[in-house]
Amino acid sequence: MAENISVHLTAIEKNSKKLNAAADTLTEAVRALNERLASMNVGVSVYYTDEFFEFHTDQVTGDLETCRYYAGYDRDQDGVWGVTVLCRRHRVDLESLPKDATGKSADIGSKVNKIRWIRGFDKCPRNVRLALCRYIPKVIEGLAQAVGNVADTLEESLREIESIQP
Repeated sequence: MAENISVHLTAIEKNSKKLNAAADTLTEAVRALNERLASMNVGVSVYYTDEFFEFHTDQVTGDLETCRYYAGYDRDQDGVWGVTVLCRRHRVDLESLPKDATGKSADIGSKVNKIRWIRGFDKCPRNVRLALCRYIPKVIEGLAQAVGNVADTLEESLREIESIQP
């Protein structure tokens, strides 16, 4: 049995080096992307609407919580613009739900749905960062469209304001 553990530890050591190198490269690529976007000073938030990661937990309180993660470009909790992750919590308090005759919860409709946090890419857990990376191109595509739409709307509004000035 000790031999099996040794074999597995060797495999973990070998693969962890590969994983760490790839994760570091990914983090540097996103950091460079954020720097380039920051230089453009767009100030427009956008999120890709499909969740890219979901986490379920049964908390000690008896609540069932689902956390859904969304990829975006926004200000994080520290006020820094960049690739971000929005975590939206859906929570059901199982203890407070009405019970049927068997004692089971009869209605699961009393959900609490709120934003739990918005974090920059580099401040997210590794499993979230790795899941997020394939959605970054969709976020950038959405940001390009959003910036174009905001610029067009702003130009139109300015023309309207200028047309009513004496």
